[in-house]
Amino acid sequence: LEELVKIKGEITDIKETKGLTLLTVKDKTGPMKVTLLKKNQIIKPKKGQLVEVIGKFKTYRKDFEIEAEEIKIL
Repeated sequence: LEELVKIKGEITDIKETKGLTLLTVKDKTGPMKVTLLKKNQIIKPKKGQLVEVIGKFKTYRKDFEIEAEEIKIL
């Protein structure tokens, strides 16, 4: 795993932790968890926004997620 992927979709959920913003981005294939390091965060994502996410596909606790390297509002 840890391969670079790109998805486009709508932010359907946002959770904030001390060092991360955790997003759920829904595209035509379904929802995907996206982690965004706050130190790399340039934009403030909002629920309902359409975004493009480029990042590494990983597994965390037997679940799939994308560790965002770049996120753009569409």
